[in-house]
Amino acid sequence: MRTSPGKRITLATAVLAAAAVAGTVYLLRDRFVEEWCLWRLGSADRIERRLAAERLGEMRSARAIPGLVALFPTDYASECPPRWVPQVLVKMGAPGIEAVFGLRRPDGRVHPDVFEALRELGPGARQAIPALVECFGSADDGLEAAHTLVWLGPEAIPPLTRALSAAEVEVRALAAYALGQMEAVAALAVPAFLGALKDPEEQVRKKAAEALGEIGPPALDAVPGLIAALKDGGEEVRETAAEALGKIGPSARAAIPALVDALDPESGAGSRAAEALAQIDRDGRAAAALLLRKLADLRRDEPRK
Repeated sequence: MRTSPGKRITLATAVLAAAAVAGTVYLLRDRFVEEWCLWRLGSADRIERRLAAERLGEMRSARAIPGLVALFPTDYASECPPRWVPQVLVKMGAPGIEAVFGLRRPDGRVHPDVFEALRELGPGARQAIPALVECFGSADDGLEAAHTLVWLGPEAIPPLTRALSAAEVEVRALAAYALGQMEAVAALAVPAFLGALKDPEEQVRKKAAEALGEIGPPALDAVPGLIAALKDGGEEVRETAAEALGKIGPSARAAIPALVDALDPESGAGSRAAEALAQIDRDGRAAAALLLRKLADLRRDEPRK
């Protein structure tokens, strides 16, 4: 049985009307839920406040932001503000993240519980990564931000790698530190560390060498750069480079000759070089052979009596 064109048009119109009504109902329902939750943010019951806040976070309700901020006192008298407030705000995207980093102590520092809350969220706080990297420029908040980024997972690696080339010395140093704390996960950043080992600032070169040591065996491609760093103008850089080579382990055998040379007390890395040789050349044969050869060369060069 065929349906006439007129009936088909009428049916289509009815379907569209029903869809419009359903859409309106859903919008009204969501608006009602939002209003109800906004009202419950003022509840005397802390559990009700949290449940309302979490629902508003799921809805990404920008209207809830002022109320949530009010629930997180930042004065010194309030010792334990609710960490779930910044956790909810972060889930709201850019406006919420901006509000999170506006939760500051009277002295201008971001409240320490904000960083702790983000660490608790872990990868769930990855939307805050750019804002955390921006904190590197702050003498007060930079280290806390670096510690926090370590907990947010591999998605923090690209922005941290870019930060190794930042204009500010503190930003470069903190980026190297944070990547090092991520250990082997940060292996993708090894090529960028080759440039950081040549940074004009000694503290950045040192942090880069430390980070490569924390990354360990996956940092094998950095061995040539670390060998060069054994002759760095900074003693701490030389010591850290030797230590990093040791942490890379037996796969860093190419560094044995340079480490043997670094045993010279005048190199300033003698003890660290010895430790590194023990980690790389575990049976000691390669290092012993080189030392015997150097000893023979010294004897041959001695003036005869």
